[in-house]
This record gives sequence, C-alpha cells and structure tokens, in this order.
Amino acid sequence: MSSPSFGAAARILAERDPVIARLVAEAGPPRLSRPTESHFGTLVRAIVYQQLAGRAAAAIHGRLIAALGDDVSPEPLLALTDEQMRAVGLSRAKVGKAGLFSRPGRP
Repeated sequence: MSSPSFGAAARILAERDPVIARLVAEAGPPRLSRPTESHFGTLVRAIVYQQLAGRAAAAIHGRLIAALGDDVSPEPLLALTDEQMRAVGLSRAKVGKAGLFSRPGRP
C-alpha cells in the first residue's frame, strides 16, 4: 500500500478541518522536497544544531561531516575519539548526547 502524497494528505485534512482548509486555500498544498540525508544523518544534524546559532552549528556540523569522511553512519561516528569530536567543536554534553555517541567505557 503506497502512502498518499503531501497534496493528497493536505486535501484529506482540509476536508476535516476548516482552519487547514483555509490555509491550503490561501497557500496551496505543502511543497516539501525529499530528504537528502539518512535518518541517522538527520539525527546527528539535530543534535549538533541544538541550542546553537545557525552559522556556528553549520560550521561544527561541516567539520564533523569532514571528520567522518562524508560517511554519516554509526560506525565511522563511533570510531571517532572524544578528542576528535571535541576538536570539531562538539561540547562534552553533545559527545555523549542521548547515547548517540556512546561506546563502552564512557560515563
């Protein structure tokens, strides 16, 4: 079973909710592009960008991606040392954030 498009979903919601109907009538259906990164890559980006200004986060994220050799997946990330992750600009809290960067021996 295929999932409905964003446009079809907007029409269904508009039929059921007058506020959404007005928004769709005024702005048109949502126009979203397909994701360009993996789910894991999106999670990494979200953690890096948390509580940072956009330019600073983008710079740190760019350095992290470079340190990973453009391979944003768990294995290369876990291969980085704490020092390497700190060197790209990640805080100590983000190095251990939500178990994402955890490996044996870390608190």
